[in-house]
Amino acid sequence: MKLRIPVFIFVVGVLSGIVQLINNQYTISKNGSYIESLLFFLIIGVTVFICERAGINDRKVNLVFGISFIAAGLIIDLITK
Repeated sequence: MKLRIPVFIFVVGVLSGIVQLINNQYTISKNGSYIESLLFFLIIGVTVFICERAGINDRKVNLVFGISFIAAGLIIDLITK
């Protein structure tokens, strides 16, 4: 299994958790902002781009490690709600 999809899901989970933590403490606007959404997707895009350029996504790993990597990202997202 290549790390491409597990890394993407892990990054989305972790960044979603970070944005939820930051958004609860520092809200830019009261009714949601396009800037917050744009910043979230920009950070995801930059992180995935860096992983692609560094060659992390092309590495082959064990299936159990890939599934645990995905689970870690989802757990981090769920804990920060």
